[in-house]
Amino acid sequence: MGSSAHEARTVPTNIVTIMLNYVMEFLILFLLGLGGLPRAGPAESVSPPVDNNAMLPHLAGATLRINAGFLVALAAALPWGGY
Repeated sequence: MGSSAHEARTVPTNIVTIMLNYVMEFLILFLLGLGGLPRAGPAESVSPPVDNNAMLPHLAGATLRINAGFLVALAAALPWGGY
C-alpha cells in the first residue's frame, strides 16, 4: 500500500480524536460548573501529601526541581527512541 492509502485510513481517525478531546473538555467544564465534580479550593487539598520516604531523590539539590523521575522517564522512552 502506498502512503496515500495509509493517510486515507489514519487522518480521519486523528481528526475524530481531536474533536472528541474538545467534547470531553467541554463536558468536564460543564460538570464542574454544575457542581457534579468536586473542585479544590485554595486552602484544601484533593489528596493527602506524599510522605518524605515515598518521594524520589533530587538529582541536583532541592533548588533545581529535577528528581530521579527524569531518569525513569528517559529509561522508559529509550526503547521507543531507537537510539
